[in-house]
Amino acid sequence: MDDHQQKSRTPDESIIKRVNLRVRDLPRAIDFYQDVVGLRVLESSSQQAILGVPESPDEVLLGLVESPDAPRRPRASAGLFHIAFRVPDQNALADALRRITDHHRLTGASDHKISHALYLNDPEGNGLEIYCDNPRDQWPIDAQGRIQLATERLDLQALLAHAPTETPERFPAGTDVGHIHLEGLDIGDAHRFYTELLGLNVMAEAPSVLFTAQGDYHHHVGINTWNRRATPHDNQATGLISIEANLASTDADDVLARSHRLGFEATHKGEALAIRDANNIEWICQAG
Repeated sequence: MDDHQQKSRTPDESIIKRVNLRVRDLPRAIDFYQDVVGLRVLESSSQQAILGVPESPDEVLLGLVESPDAPRRPRASAGLFHIAFRVPDQNALADALRRITDHHRLTGASDHKISHALYLNDPEGNGLEIYCDNPRDQWPIDAQGRIQLATERLDLQALLAHAPTETPERFPAGTDVGHIHLEGLDIGDAHRFYTELLGLNVMAEAPSVLFTAQGDYHHHVGINTWNRRATPHDNQATGLISIEANLASTDADDVLARSHRLGFEATHKGEALAIRDANNIEWICQAG
């Protein structure tokens, strides 16, 4: 499942390569991620499925593992806020809006000035975002190079004007996981893990939220404390299992040394490193 051919890379390549979720009802989850979200099943068995977008630089985007008896994610625990699937353009976003309104429902829609975004939940309560970036010369950036994030109402009727007559059933080539947004316990701990350990740059921050990225993308990883989560992520519950990432400057020995110095758990996992942040969220990191 990790041997799908790698295609040529595109500008603003995401470091997030794949997100793995635990679900209680695999057939229902597969139907949702195909018919509503727009992914395709690349591999499947009775207990797991690999979904993605053929002909994209990274075909595999999502792993689903069925655990019918798994406890549901505790309401107070850290974990996933949303997975953000990035589509190439407004046409693809309009197509996604049609699929959602035909088969499901939105929980929100926002113009962030850096991007246009649709929000929804999967059948097991996992948050999702489907978005497309605005051109870089339209991103609001301050004198220090920080992104000036905004949240304004997205005009859905104007967006639908970009949709062709026939709505494609699936995401187009070029779709990826543009970023991941997490719920954590402490922003200070998030700084230590994502900037000091993983080496990501701070792109925007406030007392209750941190946005970080490799390079100068608006963000590859967001983490917030908006809902005042009080307990670490339960890795055996439904929801997030792990996040797989490619870090251009990852050196296993250096990361291991830094993780021990900073107090984070890190172990070798094949050619990658499995690292848990302060919220017990597992990252599987490979060199770029």
